[in-house]
Parts: sequence; structure tokens; C-alpha cells
Amino acid sequence: MRTGAAIRCLLPAIAAGACSVEAAPETDPPAPADGGVVEASALRTGSIVRVLHVVDGDTLDVELVAAAASVPMRVRVAGLAAPECHKQPDGMGSSACSHDDEYYGLGAYQEAKALLAGSSFRVACDVPADTECEREYYGRYLGFIEDGQNDFSTSMARAGAGLSYTRYPSSRRAQVCRAEDDARAARRGMWALGTAEEVLARMSQGTRDWYRERDRRCAEAER
Repeated sequence: MRTGAAIRCLLPAIAAGACSVEAAPETDPPAPADGGVVEASALRTGSIVRVLHVVDGDTLDVELVAAAASVPMRVRVAGLAAPECHKQPDGMGSSACSHDDEYYGLGAYQEAKALLAGSSFRVACDVPADTECEREYYGRYLGFIEDGQNDFSTSMARAGAGLSYTRYPSSRRAQVCRAEDDARAARRGMWALGTAEEVLARMSQGTRDWYRERDRRCAEAER
């Protein structure tokens, strides 16, 4: 678009979908396990990880804290759509956001880096406990990133750095929607620009398309 030691920049404990036009990963993601077998290095719900690299506002590379050897795994953060940024090689074999592709893409990336500055985080996926997390089209794991009671997707939305990604199901849709509503009302982050219409006018057509159903889907999640 775009949880051990405390997240220094996360907002206080909370009460409680990639940008619609997804760019291919900068590096080839790990291939899914053959036959659905859970690999020793697979990301499971409940895994404790450290963040190796923030790709953009809703995508990051992690490794298991308890693994004997480092095996980088790419995670597409669930329930969140961060605006897309333009990525350039960072000189260390990966890439970094340099400017906006969509409005506030660089700001979302910077907010994600600040929120993920802690040493370790817990992954929660919408699958049974100790089950390998699902992967999406590009091979990235789908999961929530959290530190205690703080959820990264919700914190990004509350900071005005991401949208509730209602295009796909999410167990945390209601709380991310509420956080986004709070940011819109307070005009934080991207919402400082003005109304939802003014912000969406500076997003891609794909984002505008799925966002049309956002309010309805959020209202349904609140019931």
C-alpha cells in the first residue's frame, strides 16, 4: 500500500485487506509448502517474529525468533490497505519507499517503520491455533501483527496511515473500521487533506473501486 518488546509508537491499547492494485513483490516470495504440509520454518498463528524489513505500509519481511537459522518470510498484513509508495533499491538487496505512488504512500511507509521498531511481535492469522497461516496470490503470508493488546492494522488506521481493507474478509474488520473512522473524524494522517472524496480522488482507480463498498461493509461488521 502496510508484536515482545513494546511498540514505542503504537497508540494506547485498543478496545476491540494490499492495496487493490497490488504490485508484485520486490523479491520472489517463498513457495507454498507442497501438499499443504506445515514446514518447520512456516509462519503459524501465534508465531513470535522479528521484523527484518518494512516493504511498505502493509507488507513486511519477518523471521521466526526461535528459528535455528534465519528464514525470511514476507507478510501481507491482514485487514489493512496502505496507500502504495514508489519503491527503489536500497543498496542492501531489497527496496525502500522513496515517494508516493498513491497519496500518502510514503507517509504510510514511514508510520509502519515507526510502529514496527520493537524487537519482536506476535503473528495472529485467521486460522486455527498452531496452523500455518494462509498465503495470498503472491505467496505472502496473511496475518495480523500485534504486541500485547496493540494491533498493527488498527494502529495504522487510527493514525490515518491506512484503510480498512474491506475487499476481503477479516476477523478484525470492525475494530479497524472504527479506527479509520476515528482518524477521519480527527483528520489525522492522510485525512488531513479533507473529505473521504478528496482523499480517494488521489488514490488509484482500483482503490476507489473497492472503497465504494467500504462504509456498507464496515456497518455490517459492527452488527
